[in-house]
Order: sequence, then C-alpha cells, then structure tokens
Amino acid sequence: MEMHPAPVLSIQNLKVHFGSVRAVDGIDMDIVKGEVMGLVGESGSGKTTIGRAIIGLTAVTEGSIEFGGRDITRLGGHERRTLRRRMQMIFQDPYSSLSPRMRVSRLLAEPYTIHRIAKSDRRSATELLETVGLSHDLAGKYPHELSGGQARRVGIARALALSPDLVVADEPTAGLDASASASALNLMKSLRDTLGLTYLIITHNLNVLGYVADQISVMYLGKIVEVGPVGAIFDRPAHPYSIGLLSSIPEVGQRGLIGRKFVPRGEMPSPSDPPSGCRFHPRCQLAKPKCSEVEPALEAIEQQHVAACHFWQEARAIAESAREEPSSKLATTSQGDLQPPNREAVP
Repeated sequence: MEMHPAPVLSIQNLKVHFGSVRAVDGIDMDIVKGEVMGLVGESGSGKTTIGRAIIGLTAVTEGSIEFGGRDITRLGGHERRTLRRRMQMIFQDPYSSLSPRMRVSRLLAEPYTIHRIAKSDRRSATELLETVGLSHDLAGKYPHELSGGQARRVGIARALALSPDLVVADEPTAGLDASASASALNLMKSLRDTLGLTYLIITHNLNVLGYVADQISVMYLGKIVEVGPVGAIFDRPAHPYSIGLLSSIPEVGQRGLIGRKFVPRGEMPSPSDPPSGCRFHPRCQLAKPKCSEVEPALEAIEQQHVAACHFWQEARAIAESAREEPSSKLATTSQGDLQPPNREAVP
C-alpha cells in the first residue's frame, strides 16, 4: 500500500463569510512539505481570502486549519504568534506591504523586532538581500527608490527572515514584465530547493503554475472544483471551468489546449447569492438540469486527481479533442520568458 507523506498544512471545511458574502464556503486542502501548491481562479473566487485566513489576517467562520499538527484557528494570541513565525506571506502589491517611511535595512529587520528574536539569531540585511540576489547597496534605500522587481525581492527576503516552513505567495508576478516575472519565479524555485520551503502560490495566471507548481487547486466562487498534479490539470482537465481557464490562454504549447475555445459564458455570480447545485452551471456549456439541482462532490478521477462535476467524462473528452500538436513553445524569447511546457529553468 502506497504511503503518502503527512501534510504540513491541512485545511478542512474552511468557511470565511463576511456577512452574507460567502467568500470561502467549505474547502479542503492538503499541502505536503516541500510541495508547491498552486491555487488558481478568477478574481473574486476567494483565493486571497484563503491565504489571509492561513496566515491569520482574516477570521475563520468555520472549519480548521492545521499547521504542524495544530489547529491554528483555536490557538490563543501567544501560541498563534509563535506558530506564525513558521508561516509567512508574500503580498500581491510589494509597495503597499513595505512601509514607505522605512529603509530596506529596517524593513528586513522588522520581523525580528516583532517576534523578539535575539540579535545573535538574526540575519543581516546584507545576507538577506544576497539570498534573493540583490546588492547590499539597496539596504539604505526606501521602497519608492526600488524597481518593481527589486521591491518584490525585498518582500521575499522579508518573508524569509524568520526561516519559515510555509510561504503563501499572493500573485507573486503581478505588475512585473515577462523577464522580471521569470526571474522572480526562478528565485522562488531555487529557494525552495535550497531552503526546503513549502509554497502556496495564489494566482489567476495558469502559466505561472505550469512553470512552478507541483499540484494545482482550481477555485470557483468559494469552492474547490478540481485538484490534481500540474500535468493532469494541463493535459487532462476534468472540470469545464478548468478547461475554460486553459482555453483562455492564447497558446500553452505542449501543456493544455490550443485552438477551440471553451471560455465560460458571462460573469461570475455574486458570492452573496451563489447559484444552486453546481455553482458553475449558469456559465457552463455542458450544464444539464441535474447541475442546477445537485451540488457535485469532488470525485476521484485518477491518482491524486479529483473534480467536482457530474459530467467530468464529457468535459475530459472535450479537452482531449481540443488539444492539438504544438507549433511552438509558449512565450520563449531572448529575455527569458516563462516556459511552462518543459518546466526547465528560465535563462
């Protein structure tokens, strides 16, 4: 019997409601040590809310978040603070997460001050900057004097100051050009290998996950609708929404769909009044009466691959028929853009 490693993070029936708005409405997720889990979906699907709930920045309505075998939703202030040293977040907007009144050196030292780390156990600003490939000369600068790529790397260095076990990265390439995005992702992959990090990467960009993730969770309107290894999600998607996300990519080379479009119809409904049954059915081209009446559960498709769709066999057949032989790799340029088809290091 195959043994699976125990998860470093285990989320069970997580719900985060803001009044009538059901931002996250009952999700399960396991992330094992050293794994890169990608969480993808449209804006408003609840991805960032999950990340903030894990870190403790957003209150949980119901469910549990176990980290290191302890349910962090039930911990007191001191215990939560101690455990939070092992979990850090890279925020979507690096400038808004860095105080404009602090120089980089002080920003990098702030986590040590907050958690009252002895000076003998602190890493210098120079060392942290070198870890993320930045010059020590930046230590004396303010955030507004940094480029977008530099600010992103300072945010990563700040997250790494306390040597966390888990890093939650919210849209780590947002606002960066293709070259800076590739550079940031290469850095994250390198740090994962050298420091043994575990990542939850939150994004709307499947190209990012095709390059860096091991597992992908697809989220729609507060629910997880498909989970699987990156190869399965790109090559053998089983949920119509996953197929729609892949179809919206101009070209995904050897990983995903080319040609035929299966983009979801209309706009995402309000999370304060989600549709009955399958929440995706008003936008789904495969929807039948059952879809509006019965909410589908996550069903095993193959090893480590599940999907919540009554008609996943039909969805997968459409995905198979839509795939064509690639004519070129995705976005390969002399500047070193992302190359998710072969997942090789970007130059």
